[in-house]
Amino acid sequence: MPALRRGVPTKRIIRSALIAIAAVLLCAAYGAAQDHPQPLMRIYYMPFAIQTDAPVTKNDIEEASPFRIILGRSAKLSPFQPDNPLIVRLRAILRSHPATQRLREDFIRLKVVTEWDVYYVDHKGTILEEATGRTFQLTKNEMDNIHAQISGLRGVVDIDVPNGTPYRISK
Repeated sequence: MPALRRGVPTKRIIRSALIAIAAVLLCAAYGAAQDHPQPLMRIYYMPFAIQTDAPVTKNDIEEASPFRIILGRSAKLSPFQPDNPLIVRLRAILRSHPATQRLREDFIRLKVVTEWDVYYVDHKGTILEEATGRTFQLTKNEMDNIHAQISGLRGVVDIDVPNGTPYRISK
């Protein structure tokens, strides 16, 4: 009998642990089943060649840009599924060429907000990584490529998500 009494608390501990694990798994499954996207990158773009009457600064680019894009992954998909191809390309391009040039803060043409940082790009392709203050430089070919990729999205999706709030698709 004494051996049985020692086993009872062990069974309770195991049962409690299994219930806790099941609760965690249910919560994770419920969270993964939500219909709203998880933004991975927000892009505000004004073509590099555009001349403006007023300066476009870090504070103005979101309102001034004709292209406002939110790229993400549906929460239903596996976190191991590859990101949107544009996200992969921009991640690679933005930090590929370290530079010493300074960003022209009144000629901002691209703002990229990622999971890890905010990048600003001026009309000549100089990039500022906001968190570190490091600068990078786009080549003319990379600037043309970015323009082609972003302008190619015109009209594909037009969803207004106020204040970056996730939206739900009505069924």
